[in-house]
Amino acid sequence: MERPFLGDKDKFPMLPHLIVCPGTLVAQWVSELKVFLHPKSVDIFTYDSQTDGADFWSSSGPMHRSKHQPQNRIIVASHSVR
Repeated sequence: MERPFLGDKDKFPMLPHLIVCPGTLVAQWVSELKVFLHPKSVDIFTYDSQTDGADFWSSSGPMHRSKHQPQNRIIVASHSVR
């Protein structure tokens, strides 16, 4: 099967998932993810206009404090974040 999005790689990269949606739907996405995923199986982070980007991505920020593997982290971001 042809998979041009993987390039010359055989496996998917083990990276966090990013969901981008309107700011008014961020809370709804988080709520729905919590319904469909097993509790404590993933970390769900919100990234919106209230988020301090420098803190979020810093070595002491939530992404680095997570105990889950990168592929078990989900970032729900509003499309209006700068």
